[in-house]
Amino acid sequence: MLKVENINVSYGSVKILWDVNFHIDEGEIITIIGPNGAGKTTIVKTLLGLIRSTAGTIKFYGDPIHQAPTHQIVKSGIALVPEGRELFPRMTIMENLQMGAYTSDEREDTLKWVFNLFPLLEERQKQSAGTLSGGEQQMLAIARGLMSRPKLLILDEPSLGLAPIMVNTVFEIVKTLNSQGVTVLLVEQNIHHALEASNRGYVLETGRITLEGASNELLDNNHVKEAYLGM
Repeated sequence: MLKVENINVSYGSVKILWDVNFHIDEGEIITIIGPNGAGKTTIVKTLLGLIRSTAGTIKFYGDPIHQAPTHQIVKSGIALVPEGRELFPRMTIMENLQMGAYTSDEREDTLKWVFNLFPLLEERQKQSAGTLSGGEQQMLAIARGLMSRPKLLILDEPSLGLAPIMVNTVFEIVKTLNSQGVTVLLVEQNIHHALEASNRGYVLETGRITLEGASNELLDNNHVKEAYLGM
């Protein structure tokens, strides 16, 4: 589905990503894990065309997208739930959802699907997004991302700032979406939850992929245990 080859990204004279390679097959949940400052969000922004790579290629279903504008990338079937949610706080739940559907021609059917996944949002669709709790806002951010009917949903730090019970809920939502045919790229600092939810994982450190493999293998990897799981 998605193939990233030898991507290099710089902010001015500072190089952030170094020859990054990874792929995502249709139907998978893939996770990219790593510490703060490793370049995880830079990868996400590069996939969506918000930052341009200085070298390398990104292909989605075989078509190069690394030079495409962001709205075209979204229309091709990739959606992002950004770190920090980035909702429109003064707009209602419904208005936020409508903003997520601007590239889609299936708005009514998609809205029914989203409300079935998140009945709370349907009940409170006239409520301002800024008055929701952190967990409710994360649900809305995911729902807004789904309104474009993506083939690939990218979640950037979805558990950030959430209470433990809501963290569990978010990862259950990820599994449910995947069971309904949505391929997921999960970018997370919550290493244990991310690897338990995913099929395969990549470890990003100082802008380079240093480890990759099946998620259960990474959970048993000594470096991952010592560096990220405190074991």
